[in-house]
Amino acid sequence: MTETTETLKPTTQESQPPTELVVNGVDDGQEEKDARVILVSFVIGAIAITGLLFFLTDYFTIRKEEQAQAANAVVAPTYRDIRAREEERLNSYKIINEKEGVYQIPIGEAMKLLVNEAYERKLKAAEPPPPEANAKNARATKDQKDQKKVAKGKGKEK
Repeated sequence: MTETTETLKPTTQESQPPTELVVNGVDDGQEEKDARVILVSFVIGAIAITGLLFFLTDYFTIRKEEQAQAANAVVAPTYRDIRAREEERLNSYKIINEKEGVYQIPIGEAMKLLVNEAYERKLKAAEPPPPEANAKNARATKDQKDQKKVAKGKGKEK
């Protein structure tokens, strides 16, 4: 009998692919790096656009204010003169017609007087009339009713 011995050779690792996963020629590490670059670029772009918008807003606001001030510089003296005359007219005393008793008083005081008069009229309207007046009114009303009845009776007789 012949003995045959077979030796098994261990398989080599050379024929196996590397342990990193490679898909379509791009590895995972490269994809993560690309995603980070895109994210950082987006954030930087958003910050730049926001800064530009703030700058433009401030720039145009300042320009608009300067233009308004330039326009007001021309109109302001006339406006101030008119406003001063109006204030003097509204807040001064003046005799309009002494014979008829017409006087001008400051508008603030005039409003207070009107409010007080209206309040007093409202209080008088809310007060019940004195008992004497009620009795007189009742008698007058009764007399008026009697006179109407008599007048109607006379009208029917004719």
